[in-house]
Amino acid sequence: MILKEGDKVRHAKYENYGVGEVRGLSKSGKKLKVHWPECWFSAYYDPSSLQKVEEASQ
Repeated sequence: MILKEGDKVRHAKYENYGVGEVRGLSKSGKKLKVHWPECWFSAYYDPSSLQKVEEASQ
């Protein structure tokens, strides 16, 4: 699965984060910056820890 900027995602382990949005890529190119509006923070995550949210299931 390839994630890109603007994609809606959920964290695979921490469901309480809600739906986040991919905002960019780290300098190394290995992690994605995700903003979690329900928790008011952003952080970098390994793509394997994220699940893409389909528009119809929101």
